[in-house]
Amino acid sequence: MSRRGLVLLACLLVSTLGDDRPVRAQPAPHEPTIGILLGPSGRGDRGFNDNALDGLAAASKQARVKVLERAAPAADAYGAAIDELATAGADLIIGVGFLYAEPFRSAAARHPARRFLLLDAELAGLPNVRAVTFRADEGSFLAGVAAAAESKRAKVGFVGGMDMPIIRAFECGYESGVRWAARELGREVRGYAVYVGATPEAFANPAMGAELARELIVQKGVDVLYAAAGASGLGVIEAARAAKLKAIGVDADQSLLAPGTVVTSMRKRLDRAVETAVADLRRQSFTGGTLVMRLANGGVDLVLPGALAPSTRTLLGEARAALVAGRATPCAKPEERSAPKFPPRR
Repeated sequence: MSRRGLVLLACLLVSTLGDDRPVRAQPAPHEPTIGILLGPSGRGDRGFNDNALDGLAAASKQARVKVLERAAPAADAYGAAIDELATAGADLIIGVGFLYAEPFRSAAARHPARRFLLLDAELAGLPNVRAVTFRADEGSFLAGVAAAAESKRAKVGFVGGMDMPIIRAFECGYESGVRWAARELGREVRGYAVYVGATPEAFANPAMGAELARELIVQKGVDVLYAAAGASGLGVIEAARAAKLKAIGVDADQSLLAPGTVVTSMRKRLDRAVETAVADLRRQSFTGGTLVMRLANGGVDLVLPGALAPSTRTLLGEARAALVAGRATPCAKPEERSAPKFPPRR
């Protein structure tokens, strides 16, 4: 046998008999641990919290994650709740809502190795905190357009949860959209706004939401209702359903709550913000800073086609284009809001 043949035979024997050297096991991919602190309305609100949880569910379909879910703590226990998640090994801690802004500010310094995602609140200048805000006024502008176009009585209502700047942005955008649509349609549309309360508990009172909605229906004659009220908004939708009127959902697609009543929903895409943050964490590319999500980048939107008339969908397309191009203002100036068609809130 030639020398080359002997070499080939030796190689064949080695490959057949195998290599007795120990095989070093490859490290398993890191399974990140995600801690999430929910807002006051809790799991099952069919809106704000469930939207964020949907983002975690989507992230878990890409690769395994361990989730540590916690309800909103008592007012004096935010720091302790965050510390507990950090001690439990959470690589990323998510706070759903503005109540976590200040607690995250101090916790970020205590836990510099942890990453934090703050949803729907501003918090700048911290390298391990990503704060995501949503242009609720832009999405609510479209909700106002839909309400004005769908209303038979030319009377629409808004029910806010806690009376605070974030929720007033919903109201302002809604009112501005109603005004814009009224001009485009050549009709007068009146609007009314009420709030559940002045504390975070206002987001978790469906009974009061329903009562306020019924007052708007009976006393003001509104036939389209839009609520930015967390779980309290569930009562608003139920009141509209009972009266056989129309409602616009918020934060997530709420049409399943009352098919035929919820004609569309204004969504803040918390799910996308969460899914992106988890993906960045896996790639070890998570960075802090601020991010504004709006119509142009898919951060807010209106569920379409919903149960809207074709003419309403056409008008919404025009309104969206006007907002993105800057031809329409999502929140009117105070002096423009004093006109009698949509009286200012007392």
